[in-house]
Amino acid sequence: MRLLVVGTVTLLGFDIAYGILQLNDLWQTGTLLDLGWIAFYTAWGLAALHPSMVELTASVPQRESLLPPPRRLVMLTVATLIAPGILLYEGLSNQTRDAAVIAAFSGLLFLLVILRLAGMVVAHRRAVTRELALRGAAASLVSAFRQEEIDQSCRTAVGRLMGPDVPHGTILLPRERAADLGAQGTHLVSPDALDPGVAAELDGLPSVLVCPMTQPDRPAGTVPGVLLVAAPERQLTETGGSLEILASHAGLAMERVRLRQEVFRRESEEYFRTLVRNASDVILILEDDDTIRYASPSARSVFGTDDLVGVSLPLLVDPGDRERAARELAAVRERGHGPDTTTGGCGAVKGVSRWRCGAATSGTSGPCPAWW
Repeated sequence: MRLLVVGTVTLLGFDIAYGILQLNDLWQTGTLLDLGWIAFYTAWGLAALHPSMVELTASVPQRESLLPPPRRLVMLTVATLIAPGILLYEGLSNQTRDAAVIAAFSGLLFLLVILRLAGMVVAHRRAVTRELALRGAAASLVSAFRQEEIDQSCRTAVGRLMGPDVPHGTILLPRERAADLGAQGTHLVSPDALDPGVAAELDGLPSVLVCPMTQPDRPAGTVPGVLLVAAPERQLTETGGSLEILASHAGLAMERVRLRQEVFRRESEEYFRTLVRNASDVILILEDDDTIRYASPSARSVFGTDDLVGVSLPLLVDPGDRERAARELAAVRERGHGPDTTTGGCGAVKGVSRWRCGAATSGTSGPCPAWW
């Protein structure tokens, strides 16, 4: 800073001297006065090469808005109107010719500049608010594990984008309920063009913005759902771009949740399949006519064979218990499983009395471990 100040003061002083000499026709090149510009360029060059210049490019936390707050705009307006005010006073006092006209137009120019700057401040703050809302929505959508959490994140983000004073409604329609709404891309529709049940949830708001939850570079046929936002048309037009980005983030979150559920389902099926295959108890799946559709590998140790598909289960029971076994199975189908009679994971009946396995299949007779 010292080098910058020395260079600036030197330039100012020697420029003033240069101007005075020019006015008096005394300026000549090659004099000691040229040393002023040499000192100026030298000081500024040394300032640029100083190690402290690295601090100017260091990352520092920025304020929420780089534009001045309203009170500073008011002070700036007052400061810029001082000179036109003095001119206006001199013009009204007949001290300066055409001073009133110069003051009026200067003041008008300053006011237009200030109004434009105020508009930029308002637009910038709205953009910052939208950016923060989208950033918060993206963070919450990344941590969402259920459809309800995605829906709540979208509602919160839309509320921040619209503001507390704008009436609005938000609906997140999955692929099954979206129908062909997302085929046309982002567009405005009337509530009358929607399904009556969906329109009733929007509280009679005048316009609805339909935002497909897909990335712009993906085909329209892979839309995972649609984000519907109802509000006055003016607010929907202003926030349309932000709502479209929010919908794409929600679509990615929904695809991730569905993929996660599919992975869990496959892992559960694999775990259940492993559990059934390695279980020591016999697990059977029965058709409505009591024929066996599936028998676990442990059936070989009980019945002497695991080739039981298509065989009627009562035929595997001791002849004295077959009629009772058929009645128990029919009763389970009629009333479902209760506290004393439940079905196992693959159809084995629990809670009924022990039956005796038929000797025709296993060659032995004894308590059947397939039932307990």
